[in-house]
Amino acid sequence: MKKRVLIDLHILKYPYCGLGQIAWNYARWFRDSYTPDDNIEVTLLVPAKYKGAFGDKVKYQTGGLLRRWFPVLFPKYDVWHSTDQMPRFLPYSKDTKYVITVHDLNYEYEESGSRLERARRRIKSLLLRSDSIICISEFTKSEILRFASYAKEKPMEVVYDGVESLTGKEAVSPAAVKGGKPFFFTIGEVRKKKNFHVLLDVMKKFPEYELYIAGALTSEYPEYIRQRLDKETIKNVTLLGKVSTEEKVWLYKNCTAFFFPSLFEGFGLPVIEAMQFGKPVFCSDKTSLKEIGSDKAWFWTDFEPDYMVEVVKKGLEEYITNPSLSEIIERYGKSFTYEKNLQALFALYRRLIGV
Repeated sequence: MKKRVLIDLHILKYPYCGLGQIAWNYARWFRDSYTPDDNIEVTLLVPAKYKGAFGDKVKYQTGGLLRRWFPVLFPKYDVWHSTDQMPRFLPYSKDTKYVITVHDLNYEYEESGSRLERARRRIKSLLLRSDSIICISEFTKSEILRFASYAKEKPMEVVYDGVESLTGKEAVSPAAVKGGKPFFFTIGEVRKKKNFHVLLDVMKKFPEYELYIAGALTSEYPEYIRQRLDKETIKNVTLLGKVSTEEKVWLYKNCTAFFFPSLFEGFGLPVIEAMQFGKPVFCSDKTSLKEIGSDKAWFWTDFEPDYMVEVVKKGLEEYITNPSLSEIIERYGKSFTYEKNLQALFALYRRLIGV
């Protein structure tokens, strides 16, 4: 009899958040690339409207309020994998091997008071219930050992995120792009932790370039940036807001370099996306970025404007005078595949259930 593995992709309900995008890429992989295993029956836990949407090589399970509060209504599975570290649904049977992917512990920096305590209690219950913890970077693993030392005896495995291949997709120029002028690019939800404001002083030193910042404008932070742009008469920085996949591809494909001064990243997906196009990446050395960028990126160790500018100028000179760098960077960026990611996950499932 086949062993039954459930993979929780219910976060598909929110397709435009980072975890929602990861779930979409998993679902598409099962639709387009999955070869069924003779010993494992895969079930995807999805919102009701996606039941059957990803082919007939997998089975489907849906959630709902009753199953959230009464998990005994779910069938029994041999392995249950929560790809979202704050899942809505959990297995009821203690015999089910439980796997959880931890992306980051950013709540330790972003929350306080009762909200912080709730987040800590929630993650503690999940990690203590788990039979195996997947960390998306060595940095994330170190954060668990730092903030959740009670879980240090749990088996932990670092499995880097897969990154969707973008280079073959259609590219469309955003309407706000000023034609003919070279530009730098960055992307991410425009929040304080992304640290985009440090780029404003940098761009004063690059009047011949534009900077386009793409990402949802959902907090007070974008208004702070706008006020600085107006007050300091910075004309070569544009907040694009959300962009389509086609626009994002065009921006990666045509930028001179990619900037990413973020302070908190469990992985740093945009760094790898930019590298798929062979672009020079300049990013902070904070949290996971030094690890993920490896020796294929140029790093800012602090955010003093003149220093940042010097790093960019030297990096661009190195990149331009060494034509092989583009190919080296591109090859590295394209190595973060979902095929590799899923192979590691299935190897873990097999170890847990002995097949």
